[in-house]
Amino acid sequence: MKVEEVMTRNPVFVHDSDFMTYARHLMRERHYRTLPVVDNKNKVIGILTEKELLNIFSTKSNVTVKGFASEFPFVYPEMDMMQAAKLMIEACIGRVPVLKSGQDMTMVGILSVVDIFRNLNLDKIPERSLRI
Repeated sequence: MKVEEVMTRNPVFVHDSDFMTYARHLMRERHYRTLPVVDNKNKVIGILTEKELLNIFSTKSNVTVKGFASEFPFVYPEMDMMQAAKLMIEACIGRVPVLKSGQDMTMVGILSVVDIFRNLNLDKIPERSLRI
């Protein structure tokens, strides 16, 4: 199954010029652990995670998101869902922006572990017993 078949379209994101307090509000309100960060041309420049927000204590601050955007694994619409899931696990990230292509960093959606779990084929998961 391809990423484009399971991704969420029209995701919530922040601009690099938005204030960190706004990003914190958005993440709390929507219960997100990550948010994509885009520049003034709507190109993805990174993601914002809860970790970066822990440094913001004030309710009023003019610190912008720009300097806090983190790297993320590149995921594309035509990529296999399981390959994308592996990249997410290796990066310890539960939501990643889906980019138009390697040359065009425009975000076309977002892929989350929820999207992946909703579309797993349970018949292909091998049965294994656990020993305690």
